[in-house]
Amino acid sequence: MGRFATGVTIITAVGDDGAVHGMTVNGFMSVSLSPPLVLISLGDCRMAKLLPETQRYGVSILADEQRSFSQHFAGQDKLTISPEFEWHDGMAFIAEAVAHIGAEVVDIHTAGDHTLFIGEVSHLATSDGRPLIFHGGSYELLRNQEEQEIFFV
Repeated sequence: MGRFATGVTIITAVGDDGAVHGMTVNGFMSVSLSPPLVLISLGDCRMAKLLPETQRYGVSILADEQRSFSQHFAGQDKLTISPEFEWHDGMAFIAEAVAHIGAEVVDIHTAGDHTLFIGEVSHLATSDGRPLIFHGGSYELLRNQEEQEIFFV
């Protein structure tokens, strides 16, 4: 599946203690326009255990300059990073991401070794900027058709 280019998202949920829990996820997709539904696919992880309790999650689609957040929330970055969050209706989103999508869990399905969390969109905000892209095991930059060079980061 590494041949399929994806955007990079940080999924966040706020626990009962008010702490923001986040993880890097590229298993994210739009499901329906009416009603607006999105889906995240999670393996056996802490977030998969938290979402049935919180019944909501935030999706931050990262900008190309936010690679360090992707690595941090994937547990790869050894540096201490303190991300800034933007809040909407009690949901936390990575500041300066190219999109924020808030979702209320409406359905949960087990599929093989993953759990699919379908959420109805309750919040959507976008901003200018290029998204962070992941393809073939590395990060890439999105290019315009006029740009000839391939940029790897």
